[in-house]
Formats: sequence, structure tokens, C-alpha cells
Amino acid sequence: MGGADRPGRGWNVAHIARRTTTDGHARWDVRWQALGVWQAKTFRRRQDADAFRRSIEARELRSVVVDVRQTSGRLGAFATEWLATRRRPDSRPLALGTQALYADVLRRHIIPTFGQAKLVAIRPAEVRRWYGATTDRTSPLQAAKAYRLLRTILNTAVRDGILATNPCNIGPDVVIGQSQAPRRTAATTRRMTAGTHGSISARAHSRSPSTSPTASNARANP
Repeated sequence: MGGADRPGRGWNVAHIARRTTTDGHARWDVRWQALGVWQAKTFRRRQDADAFRRSIEARELRSVVVDVRQTSGRLGAFATEWLATRRRPDSRPLALGTQALYADVLRRHIIPTFGQAKLVAIRPAEVRRWYGATTDRTSPLQAAKAYRLLRTILNTAVRDGILATNPCNIGPDVVIGQSQAPRRTAATTRRMTAGTHGSISARAHSRSPSTSPTASNARANP
């Protein structure tokens, strides 16, 4: 097994083995253990195998285990199951209106681009291109809704051990609603609070005995 990184001293998570196909071409197999099962992925080039092995080892260091048996799943099927099993934070089912909204966003904005894509094949650059195209085709608000839904679905894939990282990593200064909205909401809340306090103070002042007509008459006619 020439050129192989054999298990032993210095080998922790994954190793690479070179083999030759029946037609004489070199192939590089990356083998690693996940969830107690040995798994393998084959590459045509050694540099690609090296890069994949480094990613496996980095995931192990972050305590993230990716099960290759699930990595062939496609986003369309995963999103359908996600929507069917999604719950609110208090474990109640989603409201019918929310389910319909998510299904509509998936159908119009996400599935046409990523429905047939393997989950592990979705790259950050593809997400950025899709987000830009969706913004141009619809509006920044609609694109932000679709992006947040896609990010939430892929977060579930990360928790399920299908993905090591979420490819939805566009900065909060780009996507509407990630950073701008909370600041606007906080400012609005402060203005509303100040207005409420002012109204209460004004009502209290108008009802004060020292300024009411009855109190003035009482002082004038003891």
C-alpha cells in the first residue's frame, strides 16, 4: 500500500491509503472511524484526500462526528422531513400558518436551487450566490427570510451529525434581520417606553390636587 499513512504512532483519526484501479489509475482512500464504524471516501488526487483528512481531524478536535452513511442525503428530502417534524420552543407543533409560510418559502426560493443538492455538497460560496440572486429577483426582505430558513434547516443537519459546519455563514451586516432589526427594535422600545412614561406623568400631573379646579376653589373659599 505505497504512499499510505498507516495506523500507528502519530495516527489519530483518519488515514490515507493509495491503491491502483484495474485500469491502472491511482486512487486515494481516506478511512476514519465515526460512531463506532469504519468509513471510507475515495479521491482521484492525493491533495484532495489530504484536505479531506484534515477536515475530518479538525471535526474530531471540535467533537463533531460526521456519519458518511447520511452524507448522500439531499436537501429537498431533508427539508421536507424537517418541516414535518419541526416544533416550537415549547414542543407544540408549528401553527398551520407558519407551516404554510415555510413551505411556500421552500417551494419558491430554496428548492429550485438546492432541492437536488447533497447536503454535504452545499458550499458557502454557492449560498452567497443564491442569496444575491434571490435578492435581485425578489427583494432583500424576501431573500433574508429564505436565507434564515435555509440556515435553520442546515443547523439541524449539523446537530444531526450530517454536516460539520453550516455553509450559511453570511455576515450579520449583509442579511436583513440578523443585526439591523434587533437594534431598531431596541430603539423603538426605548422610544415607546419614554412615551409611555411621559403620558403617565402628564396624566398624574393633571390629576394632582394642587392643580385641579376643586382644590383651587377650596383654597380660595376656606
